[in-house]
Amino acid sequence: MNMRIGDQPAVVGGAGVQRDPSGAGSPARPIGASGFAKQSLGFCLRHAGKIGATLLPLGVMMGTPVAAAGGILVGGGLLACKAISFFNAGKVLPANDTQITPIDEIETASLKLTDGREFSLAALLGMEGKLKDEHKRILTAFVSGAHIVFGNPPPKALVGPGGTGVVPDSAGGSDLTSHYTRRLGRRLDGTIKVGDTAKSTAKSTAILIGQTDDKRTYVQLEGHGTQNLWDSIGHGLDYITHVNHDYLQIGPMGSCPYSEKQGTQITIPR
Repeated sequence: MNMRIGDQPAVVGGAGVQRDPSGAGSPARPIGASGFAKQSLGFCLRHAGKIGATLLPLGVMMGTPVAAAGGILVGGGLLACKAISFFNAGKVLPANDTQITPIDEIETASLKLTDGREFSLAALLGMEGKLKDEHKRILTAFVSGAHIVFGNPPPKALVGPGGTGVVPDSAGGSDLTSHYTRRLGRRLDGTIKVGDTAKSTAKSTAILIGQTDDKRTYVQLEGHGTQNLWDSIGHGLDYITHVNHDYLQIGPMGSCPYSEKQGTQITIPR
C-alpha cells in the first residue's frame, strides 16, 4: 500500500513527511465565526501568561475587585488549559513516517460502535491479508489521530450501504466539524480495542467521516467520544491541545502531526 503525506507523493518506508510546498498548509478560505473563535482561542492560549499578568494589575489600579478577580480567573484558567494541553499531548509520533514504531498487536485493532457493530481498523483503511510493517505504521498513525484521505472509491468497510460500512455515504451527515469548507460530516462514538486477550483495554473514541472540498472521503479517530460527561470533557481538552500545539492530532492511543490543516494529512490512493 502506498500513501502520501499532504499532496506530495511519499511511499511509506521512503520519503517521509512532505509539507505543502507553498508553506501555507491548507488552502486559504474565509475563516467564518468558528474559525475566528479558534484563532482567538489559540492566541489566548499562546499568550495566557501575558493576558493574566495584564488583567490583574489593571483591575487593581482601577480599584475594581471584579476586574482583579477576572484577571486571576481568566489568566489562571488559560494557564491551566495550557498546562493541561502539554500534558494531554503525550507521546507524539515522529514527523517522518518511516520512524514510526508500530504499536504491539496493532493488526488486531478494532472499532466497536455504540450500536454494536464492530469493524477491523485494517479493513476500514482498505488493508487486506497479512499486514506489512508499512501497514502497521499507518494503523499506528490512525489510532494516534491522523487525518487520512482516500482516493475514490473509499474502502467498503468505511463507506457501504445497509450497515456493511460504518456509514452509507461520506457526503451525508450533519455533525459540525472543523474540517474543510463544508464543515459537516458524520461522528459516531465507540471504543477502540487492541489485542485479543481479556486484559486488552477498550478506549473511548469517535470516528469522524466526511468529504474534502474536492469530494474525496476522509476519516480520523478522535481522542474521546462524547458518550458521557467525562468523555465530553476529555474531548474539549483534546481540542484545546489541538489548537495550542499547531493542530496536533489527538487520537485514542496517542498523538501525531498528520493534519490537513498543516498540509500533512495522510493520503491513501485507491
